[in-house]
Amino acid sequence: MKRKIALLITVILCLSLAACSKANESDQGPQENDTETNNTESSEEMQQSIELAGPWHLDSEKNDLAAIADSLDLFPGYGEWGASMEIRSDGQMNWYIGAAGGCGTYTIDDDLLHAALVNDMDQKGMVIDFHISVENEKAVLEMEYQDMTIYWVYGAQEDAPAIGNDESRDEAAYPGADVVEIVNLRGDETTIYKLADGTYMDRMEHHFTYNGADIWTDENGAEWNEAAKD
Repeated sequence: MKRKIALLITVILCLSLAACSKANESDQGPQENDTETNNTESSEEMQQSIELAGPWHLDSEKNDLAAIADSLDLFPGYGEWGASMEIRSDGQMNWYIGAAGGCGTYTIDDDLLHAALVNDMDQKGMVIDFHISVENEKAVLEMEYQDMTIYWVYGAQEDAPAIGNDESRDEAAYPGADVVEIVNLRGDETTIYKLADGTYMDRMEHHFTYNGADIWTDENGAEWNEAAKD
């Protein structure tokens, strides 16, 4: 009789332990899933809190705007035209710094904005990744372009472009219109843009010097005149 009672007690204890074990596993499972769900929701909320669609401008605090203005090979015409970027909610975007820039489409993957663009000057494709971050409650995009790191901040343009010095803004020192359509003796036509140093460049990166009157001379020594307007 005692053996039967002892055996019964043992069976009850085993069943109780098994039930407790299952209960613990059941409790732990939802907790882990809840943690993963909370992390996912937190990440999504952070992404949604960063406003990307809209206008962007160069960060005047983090960028050396004077250095950008002096980088004529990278950003010709920045002193005249400044810089701007627009990101649209339909997946389209464009940016320019002077005559450099492009337009195309973008996708977002975590903290990266991946842009597939067409270069405005040579019409070639270019791929640029923008690192997305938030600093001082403002969205910031960090862009690697050539050998420079460019910082864009959300919002409309706040600061005028910094041009190297007052002489570069002197129309008497650098005569000529900012944008001119010119033609050579063979009938070739192109549009040229005045740079900060008074020279001109077209969107194919051909450079021209101006005699101050009516002749632009290209890199090969060929002379161009202003095209007749219709």
